[in-house]
Amino acid sequence: MKKLMLLPLLFFVFICTAQSVDAEKKLKELGIELITPTKPMANYVKAVRTGNLIFLAGHGPSKADGTL
Repeated sequence: MKKLMLLPLLFFVFICTAQSVDAEKKLKELGIELITPTKPMANYVKAVRTGNLIFLAGHGPSKADGTL
């Protein structure tokens, strides 16, 4: 019975590992090049990392030279 319960778990782990995607590799395949973030012009930052979370708020897109 334990072997029967182990089979779906092994199948699930196999599917999850087969579908894992490397973000950097995928961007390179799609030909997408991300620009480096510009320095803040005032006393604010574009992102705040807390643990495994990144919070973004109130920022629109900007060009590579930092202009809007």
